[in-house]
Amino acid sequence: MKKIIQVFLFTLLALNIINAKVSAANSGTYSFNFYYVDFSPQCKSATPEFIRLGSNQTIGGKEVVFTRISCDQYPQKAKEVGVTTYPTFVLLDPTGKIVAKYEGARKAEAMIAFLNQVLQ
Repeated sequence: MKKIIQVFLFTLLALNIINAKVSAANSGTYSFNFYYVDFSPQCKSATPEFIRLGSNQTIGGKEVVFTRISCDQYPQKAKEVGVTTYPTFVLLDPTGKIVAKYEGARKAEAMIAFLNQVLQ
């Protein structure tokens, strides 16, 4: 039963990521992605701050969705944007092209300041 639940949750997560990308591309929404691995203490400490951002916000007059992507479960997604270290934060435009990589403090306020600057 536990294995069935795990498979269900994994499938649900995969569908949410796919739906977020399709929805973002169709709606003109930007995506700020947090690429992480479970074993990294830096990723573990950044997670609560990223979660504080919520699921979406309007920043600089543009809609932005916030997505966590496990590089353990989706290594191809990480490869597509050139992830080599963890955590990695990447802002994608509505077509999926990289706008900017964020390398600042792992605090929600700093991430919002970065997004405000980039999306002006």
